[in-house]
Amino acid sequence: MIIKLSLMNFQRIGLLCLVGMVSGVGLYGQIKAVKPFGKVSALIVGIAEYQNEKIPDLEFAHRDAEAFAHYLQYETAWKVAPEDIVLLTNASATYGKFINELQALVENSQPNDRLILYFSGHGDIEKVEEDFMGYLLFYDASPTTYASGGACMVNTLNEYVEKLVLEKETEVILISDACRSGSLAGSSAGGPQATTAALSELFSHTTKLLSCESDQQSIEGPQWGEGRGVFSYYLVKGLKGLADSDQNHYVDLFELERYVQDSVRSASNRKQLPVVKGLSSTRLARVDRQVLEQVPVKVKPSGQELVAVAGNSRSGGQDTSFLPQLALFETALSEKHLLYPEKGSANAIYESLTDFPAAQSIRKVMKISLATALQDEAQQAMNEYIVSPGKELARRWSDAEVYAYYPDYLGRAAELLGPENYFYDDIKSRELYFKGVNLRLQFDADREQTELLQQALAVQQQALALQPIAPHIYNELGLLYKRMDQATQAISAFQQALSYSPKWSLALTNLALVYRELEQYALAEKMYQDAIQLDTNFALSHYNLSVLYEEMDRMELAKAELLKTIQCDPQFAEAYYNLANLSLGDASAESYLLKYIQLQPEDPDGFNLLGYIYHSSGQYAKAQQAYQSSLTIDPDSYYTRNSLSYVYRKMENYPAAKGLWEKYLTRKPDDPNAYFKYAGILALNKEPTAAVRALRTALTKGFKAYDELQAEPNLDSLKQLAEYQALLREFFPKRE
Repeated sequence: MIIKLSLMNFQRIGLLCLVGMVSGVGLYGQIKAVKPFGKVSALIVGIAEYQNEKIPDLEFAHRDAEAFAHYLQYETAWKVAPEDIVLLTNASATYGKFINELQALVENSQPNDRLILYFSGHGDIEKVEEDFMGYLLFYDASPTTYASGGACMVNTLNEYVEKLVLEKETEVILISDACRSGSLAGSSAGGPQATTAALSELFSHTTKLLSCESDQQSIEGPQWGEGRGVFSYYLVKGLKGLADSDQNHYVDLFELERYVQDSVRSASNRKQLPVVKGLSSTRLARVDRQVLEQVPVKVKPSGQELVAVAGNSRSGGQDTSFLPQLALFETALSEKHLLYPEKGSANAIYESLTDFPAAQSIRKVMKISLATALQDEAQQAMNEYIVSPGKELARRWSDAEVYAYYPDYLGRAAELLGPENYFYDDIKSRELYFKGVNLRLQFDADREQTELLQQALAVQQQALALQPIAPHIYNELGLLYKRMDQATQAISAFQQALSYSPKWSLALTNLALVYRELEQYALAEKMYQDAIQLDTNFALSHYNLSVLYEEMDRMELAKAELLKTIQCDPQFAEAYYNLANLSLGDASAESYLLKYIQLQPEDPDGFNLLGYIYHSSGQYAKAQQAYQSSLTIDPDSYYTRNSLSYVYRKMENYPAAKGLWEKYLTRKPDDPNAYFKYAGILALNKEPTAAVRALRTALTKGFKAYDELQAEPNLDSLKQLAEYQALLREFFPKRE
């Protein structure tokens, strides 16, 4: 295996920073390699398959990373210890995993050590005001809104590396193959190329090997090593010794640059030219003839088993006494039992090893795994919100308790990494973001608690102070200002979110919603259409545009957008309800409403509208059933009882209608309108005395609608009675 000893079969990967490497011509095995540096460690990342389907997959990025890791461990005289190699490929290469593993390697770095960072995958940009910010996209990156997590800003990584070089005097070698082909958010603005340019311009104190120039793309194909990137393929061959032009058994940066540039330029038909920067005399590899003659061995993309952790080569021998805790820890992680309930959680198991010095090496690995899992859980929710907000919002309500854990997850992750960690503020910012979101959700559940909005606003502003380039925070601020009826501030916040993430259709849709509520319909329509152009499958944009068209009395266009909504998201319940409303009188209305009820069985409005469809078409038995279902959900609804009472009257089932109102009045004894309706049913049921008495109660409790009283056909049998006339004189004297 080529991975650092770890749990959960985690692979490790990084950006290409080269350590001593072997191979070449004229080297005898007995010659001792003299290293111009101390310990070597490597973080190697290769991502060919991305989690989000909107990020195009690559073919061989993971194999490039595996080949480089294999070289470091097995094919150089300056071999790197397996526990010092971290290989992350595909699903294991999340952003949280990367920053945690990077921090662990940096913590163990000493002056004169060499750290290799290798990245093979996608790079892209997002527009930030007038500048473009390069990002390295990890497995859990969203297809837009990179600053919200899942991607590492090149500037941030540069600052981290510069600090490492200057403060720890560690030599850093950066190898990047991040200019791959594919349609990404920033492709139209040259995103991958701009990322390569940023990598080339920054990292001034590091040795850099980049796969191509900033106006080119990296090429991969099956003709190189049975499937590799052309840059990676010749890079490893050169390090093994083919670049040793003076045959002194070492490969220095000057030799490697000439070999890789000549080989890649020729193999790509002059379409790709690698960029190498650094001190030309830097020795990167020690050449061994025997290595060159060896047949390459494929690297397994999975990690060591738990028992290997206990047998870490630095521990001086195996200690299997902690294997039960390790097994429980692995199970807790796989079941996502991270913090709560506390008993049996991964965090509790990790804490249980605190007082055992012999377990410290194991705890270090557990710490990385736990901090990664805590961040990854929250990042998945963030990604869903950015990419599929309707789906994620539904999950927020159906699983609110788990969703509320995310601030605690991120807070604990930050605590595990510590304030000295360079990414600490970023994690704390996301902790505060989720805390603020939860406060807003509490307000949405109880709109009378307006103080929650102020609390949420303060928390989001704290989050923004820690992470100023944060489109997700500005979007959340816009939602808060909108709820506070501060349209100007909401517009400004949504516009700021879009300045950082111009292709985020959710933020654009939210901005359009504010303009729609301001009745600036033309501007709102244009923004909705722009959002749809950014993402034709974004159901929320189609739905909100349909609402706009309905307000503009453009019903056919509204129906068309609703049909597109359910085409994009067949589970978008509100679209079915609105379609039913717009289709009243058509046979399709019933089918739309039945689908809505299937998706939202606890919403009484669905049954009410279904009841209306049935009773307006004379299907009174079905209407009765629908209204009764609604009352089961909301027994205090006056509207539903009145509708059901109408159905009973049409069915001439006056006793049922009478019982319906009597039951309601036991719950709402002061409702004058209910007594008024009750009086009419009593009159139809041929109980005039009781009807007049109920009518008096209605008038006494505040019923004042004289014209409605006189026009009520249910009371026609009472209007010639002296008692009825007396009530009119008593309560409406000016009408007589």
